[in-house]
Amino acid sequence: KASLTTNATETKGQHSATAPESRATTVSLADLDLSTPQGARAAHDRVHETARRLCSQLEDSQDLSHQRNFVTCVDETMAATLLQLRVPALAGIEQSHTARRTSP
Repeated sequence: KASLTTNATETKGQHSATAPESRATTVSLADLDLSTPQGARAAHDRVHETARRLCSQLEDSQDLSHQRNFVTCVDETMAATLLQLRVPALAGIEQSHTARRTSP
């Protein structure tokens, strides 16, 4: 797939009265060979950086739950985006990345 759309949605507390905002952008992967480990890693990094950028535009840095909301936004954005690709190597990279971040 040459490109895909990355969607990030703001994470709000349970009692928020406003609807969450969202941002979307297209990430080009046309220059990558997703069948190779190097191409899969480059695609993962590109999508992850885009997710971080979109989520940082959404989250309120003054909110005390900012860090948790930001991480949740990035994780959810990555999961949804990688599902669009259906590339097994990318799923493995994301699982490894998540396991390292959540282990004690």
